[in-house]
Amino acid sequence: MTLFRNASELLPGLQPAAFRGVRFDVVDVSHEVGRRIVTHFFPGVDAQAREDQGAHDGEIRAVGFVIGDDYIARGRALEAALRAPGPGTLVHPWLGEIRAVVPSGAKLRFQAIELRVMRFEISFEREVAQLTGGLATLPRLLGGLGSIRAAAGALIAAALGRQSGTVIALAAAVGVATDTLRIASREAERARNGAALAGGISSTQRRLARQASAEALAGLPSQLGEAIAQAARPRRRSAVAPGPRPADRPEPIPPRDGARMGLRVLDPVGDLRATMLADRATRAALHAAIATGAVAAASAIDYESREEALRQRDALDAALRVSAALASDLATDLPGPASRLWRAIGDARSALTIDINEIIGRLPRTRRVVAPGVPVMLLAYDLAGDDPRSVFDQAVEITRRNRLANPAFTPTEGVEVLR
Repeated sequence: MTLFRNASELLPGLQPAAFRGVRFDVVDVSHEVGRRIVTHFFPGVDAQAREDQGAHDGEIRAVGFVIGDDYIARGRALEAALRAPGPGTLVHPWLGEIRAVVPSGAKLRFQAIELRVMRFEISFEREVAQLTGGLATLPRLLGGLGSIRAAAGALIAAALGRQSGTVIALAAAVGVATDTLRIASREAERARNGAALAGGISSTQRRLARQASAEALAGLPSQLGEAIAQAARPRRRSAVAPGPRPADRPEPIPPRDGARMGLRVLDPVGDLRATMLADRATRAALHAAIATGAVAAASAIDYESREEALRQRDALDAALRVSAALASDLATDLPGPASRLWRAIGDARSALTIDINEIIGRLPRTRRVVAPGVPVMLLAYDLAGDDPRSVFDQAVEITRRNRLANPAFTPTEGVEVLR
């Protein structure tokens, strides 16, 4: 039992504040305000020209402490909140709630002579409207996926904290997480070049079985979603001549296979039995995290036709819609964390639609040709027209696009060809 009920009694003058739900105490808060004035100077002329470009809401600088027996855990939680992508809610002691982002340079300081205390200096910037031009669609989409993973981890932490970390609640959540990892590992093994991903998921499953904790579960959505996204990310070719490599990196999963693998995992995960608040939250969080991995993999697909892009968009949107439904089911018990996850999923769905619609207009259309039993080569001759040099390429493309086992005969339902 401590002599002081809170930090302000220990150090008078401290004011409570929070960022992304992580509480701390501040002793000094300042912010910049004014106008964005650009001054133009001209050689040989003393007069200046000033251009007013609007209101200026500058940095919000906070200096404070994290105090208590759990200062290390709360310090790590604050570090995770600062690293999370996208804007978060800053609860200012005097100005109230502010949507803010954190640029680089936040300082967290531990000292041996100050036990149970962590000092920090953090600069926040107010969230402002972002330009949404065509070139910015992919970064906006990937940033939205990161927000989903962060909100999913916070949902699990809130659910386990709501049930006071009971053994039964923790065991139920671990059970759902273990089943999810097993399903994901099995599907990764089936994917082309998915052995490395399957091995990583299996090792995560073993670590969770050995050391199950609320912190490990809360970090699982980010780990799993990022692992799927990274495994299906194409390699970039280096502009520097390659030198000796200590070890060969595994080949990435083709983006189409990565998106397909993620979507196959979602159905059985969504059907997992969950009755308690902790395991329901874990199921919803991991479902959303896996959906982000599938969307990230699909963002690297080089689509060949409008119809393919539309089918992929609809499949991914349906998966995110299920994730949003699972999150909304928790709104009664966890209104704050569930609504944040639901909003993040909604933003990602909008960004996904914008990103794919941006490229649909530049893609060729397809049409279905019904010619039962006709050899693919004969069909290619008809499509090639007056360009006989493209016959063989046409036949190869038709066979690959329709996954024909025997190109000597076209199926009765017809084949899909580019217009």
